Amino acid sequence: MHIYKGSRSDEWGTPPELLKEITKRDLFDVCASGENHKFPNYWTKEDDCLSRDWPLDQWCWMNPPFSQAHIFFKKAAKEAERGVRIMAIYKASNLETKTWQEVIFPHASAILVLNKRTQYVGGGGRGVPFGSAIIYFNLVPITDVKHLGKLFLFRM
Repeated sequence: MHIYKGSRSDEWGTPPELLKEITKRDLFDVCASGENHKFPNYWTKEDDCLSRDWPLDQWCWMNPPFSQAHIFFKKAAKEAERGVRIMAIYKASNLETKTWQEVIFPHASAILVLNKRTQYVGGGGRGVPFGSAIIYFNLVPITDVKHLGKLFLFRM
């Protein structure tokens, strides 16, 4: 399933302007492709981020394939338990799902629910039919993000 009904692709990039708003540093992109990576250091599908340890010495960025979000967020939670600092983006229209209830909420240190729909790169300029959130593991925002949405802080 893709963010647009009927589409077969799960490769939709994060808008660069959104990343500039939420972080002023280079992150390690764990779910990228050669075409859509946003940072100099990244892994592609072939690098298989699910089977390797994520870097402890860099902050990680994750825009997972939404059709497999549950397994990617389980991996992110496991890496967060090791001390990895992670920022991720995910749809916020399905807060009742196991992904949110059993993985994201129990492990996140902060969640920023964006106040506008995200125009993912590759969407032909169309906004998605749902809201999105930035999820932080072992981090809290270090830039002012109040103008982007509602910030919920949990634990560190």
